[in-house]
Amino acid sequence: MTQTNIIKSILIILLGTILISASANIPLNVPLLNTDIPGTWQTFMVLVFAYATNRWIGFLSVLLYLIIGGFGLPVFADGSSGWDVLIGNTGGYLFGFSVGAFIVGWLGEKENWKTNFGKSLIAMMIGTTIILIMGTTYLGVKIGFADALKYGFYPFLLGATIKVFLGAAVLPIISRRFPKI
Repeated sequence: MTQTNIIKSILIILLGTILISASANIPLNVPLLNTDIPGTWQTFMVLVFAYATNRWIGFLSVLLYLIIGGFGLPVFADGSSGWDVLIGNTGGYLFGFSVGAFIVGWLGEKENWKTNFGKSLIAMMIGTTIILIMGTTYLGVKIGFADALKYGFYPFLLGATIKVFLGAAVLPIISRRFPKI
């Protein structure tokens, strides 16, 4: 990898981190009953960015996001920050971002996936499922699995469905418009 490619990759990672941070503070205005976990556009941005770039760029963007949030920059939902957020009720979802980004980014590297709505839909569903399972499982360990489903899974299904379909719709457009990202 040349020095130019390294610098380009670092800049794209920083862009991803900035976009994820910004999306964490854009509320997803759908009914979220019985939960104090905020609905945001984070999962959408994490997955779309990783899919549009690649697994390592997406993963490292999320990792940097988690690190700067852990160290106190107000980049998490509702402008929160700190290690207590990472180990709090939303911690499983936040760490699920890294796994989801890696897997979805890997799928985006496959031939003809980025420009195909059906394959993009599959990728977004897989990434969203990973994030929801990791988040709900971690929350279940903390508060019990029945409550985790009630407060950390079911309330997010409508928003997740919207983001999955929207992501699948915009990804082919992004990939055709910016094929060399």
